[in-house]
Amino acid sequence: QFGGCTDFSSLLSALGMDEATFDRVFPELGEVKTAKEITKKTMASLRQTFKNSPRYVQMVMDRADEERPIVLDYLRQEINFDEKFAFVEYWGRGYTQDCLTRLLCAAAGREVEDPFYYMRSIYPTNGLSVRYNFTTTRASLLFVEALFANLPYRSITEYRREGDKIVPVLRDCENDPVLHEAFSEFLPRFASDFCQLALVSEPAAQLELFDFSVRYYQEMPTDPCIVENLGHLKDSVELYGRVREFAPPITLGAIMERARGRWFHTRSLPISLARSRRLYGSIYLLYHNHLRHHTLVKRLVRLRNKLRRR
Repeated sequence: QFGGCTDFSSLLSALGMDEATFDRVFPELGEVKTAKEITKKTMASLRQTFKNSPRYVQMVMDRADEERPIVLDYLRQEINFDEKFAFVEYWGRGYTQDCLTRLLCAAAGREVEDPFYYMRSIYPTNGLSVRYNFTTTRASLLFVEALFANLPYRSITEYRREGDKIVPVLRDCENDPVLHEAFSEFLPRFASDFCQLALVSEPAAQLELFDFSVRYYQEMPTDPCIVENLGHLKDSVELYGRVREFAPPITLGAIMERARGRWFHTRSLPISLARSRRLYGSIYLLYHNHLRHHTLVKRLVRLRNKLRRR
């Protein structure tokens, strides 16, 4: 749950507490509040602190006891446990599925299999968490995840009762409504048309189309259709991560930050370059590919770091 935390605000959201509670439970962590950025190394240390805090662990357990009943009722409302059911997830590690499996067993009052169909998962089948993978490719699938994450609401973290029904609490977020509507209309139509084709081998055709689409993205990322429909999409990837464009254009500010030693966050440099003014793109590449390795630049960076430590 802390994978996307990069600042104090996102850390509070992941912990499920306000600043006053944080001060009360972790008085020794005051320096985290003023840190400009929480590094991976710092986050690893914080995780250990949280894990070893009996007070925080008890808070988490109490909160789980409070929130679990409505979640179990929602699952009973949506699933008939006397019938077969399955979930479709694009890709993931499998940890979320393992958590859901425990909730499903609690909701059903008995052990039930929890089958998930993934494009690709990291974990194999484990006990009641059954995992079916469409492919074993090691290619990055983040670009497809960005397309499917283009929703008018954020990840659901809460439910509420409305009369005799339980509904998820939807929180609006920025998205591309035109692209979302196009997906809603044309993806089901494509699936229906594809399944009606008289193919010699439907599984083989599916795999070939998948391989082609991934290969085309890797080889032709600056295709105008890809740049126009993918580059601007915003997503945090992790639940409490910072929301960023998939491939933002390179600006003068981004160049200055890169010269200071900070990374330019993009999921695709070719798409970012295609969305940028040619001058800015050329300057960025000049520094990134050549100047940053120059001895003089390295010395200036070391001098800057020494001055900061003083």
